[in-house]
Amino acid sequence: IQDRYSEMDVCRWSLPTNKPIFYWTDKDTTHRSPMNPTVKKRIDLQVSLQQLKIQTGSTANFLIREDNSRDLLGKFHKDRSVWIRARRRVLQCLSYQFPCALQLKQWGILKDLKCRLCEKYYRERNIPEPPDSVESVGHIQCYCPALQLPRIAIHHGIWRELMFSIRKSSTELNDASETRWHFPSALSPEAHAEWGLYKILEYMGLHEILPPGMGKNRAKLRKDIEEYHIAYAIDFDDSIIDTFIARRPDGLAFDKEKQLCVLLEYTRAMDTVEDWAERKEQEKNERYGPLLGFINHLSHREKSGWKASQTNFTTGVRGSLHTNQFLTRLESLGVKNSNTREAIRNRTVQKTLSMSDMILKFFFIALNSKTDWTLQNLPTEIVNKNMERFNLHLHPPRK
Repeated sequence: IQDRYSEMDVCRWSLPTNKPIFYWTDKDTTHRSPMNPTVKKRIDLQVSLQQLKIQTGSTANFLIREDNSRDLLGKFHKDRSVWIRARRRVLQCLSYQFPCALQLKQWGILKDLKCRLCEKYYRERNIPEPPDSVESVGHIQCYCPALQLPRIAIHHGIWRELMFSIRKSSTELNDASETRWHFPSALSPEAHAEWGLYKILEYMGLHEILPPGMGKNRAKLRKDIEEYHIAYAIDFDDSIIDTFIARRPDGLAFDKEKQLCVLLEYTRAMDTVEDWAERKEQEKNERYGPLLGFINHLSHREKSGWKASQTNFTTGVRGSLHTNQFLTRLESLGVKNSNTREAIRNRTVQKTLSMSDMILKFFFIALNSKTDWTLQNLPTEIVNKNMERFNLHLHPPRK
């Protein structure tokens, strides 16, 4: 088999077994071996790669996307400790075979594309005219209103572990030989704090927190926000200012020596289209762009020297993750050890797949029971356990 990945030729016969010895080159390294299970797997891999080149379907296009952490999907499916049902559901989602209404209608089993859970959810609450939402994997994972609270709990569960891993592994030192980056909102793998605008400005010394009473804190901040909008000719009203003050980034990183403030945002998005991550990146930047502009404006006015920026972390429902971008952003936050960065990437994708599978389970439970049950958050012992101590895919222990 000859292609860009390897070259394998039968060069001679071994003695005394008369088995052919295969030579092949992989990443500038030459290997040789008689036929064995490892060589067979390599041959199967090359055949699969050759087949992918001639396929044009949605599944093939998804699998051949570069820089999307497809290697971790392979590790997931090769892990025999992963529950077989979880692996099957992931395969169904990857191959567009998951039994949602969109697929069931194509197979002639259902006549309607509407989300069955949305209709049930609105009917139980006597809400007329539910939206005509198509029941697809993307709708179930990211938009179905009946699964909103479990979806939020899953978001927090993945982000808590990721943010705490960054905090624990950020070992870069400043000129004073002290830890450069501080992550005050990363409390533990089971808890995190979302700081509001008051607390962020107080930490940076840009806004004095006045004693309680008469709403002086809010009045002073509103006045500063109004001044910012007027200075840049931005239209505003009371509702816009209220929304402005209510913005709470998922996490924060501070470098006091260089006076840097980084807003950290995490998103778990549907990764069907090729530019799925770029779309979410733009959406997050547009959402927090005005907040960054205000903080930088206030810093410039007070001549404090602080600069604010934003770093986003985006994972795909089906295990997609831009590898180079993710590793670069970890390194920018002080995670200098390459093996540690790879371990964080691995755990993040594994937990994303685990939580995505949990949402699918919730969907089927809600279809066959009262939807009120799905309005409760996922059990904390499931969402808040990190992957180092609690593998969500493992079989129940044998007695």
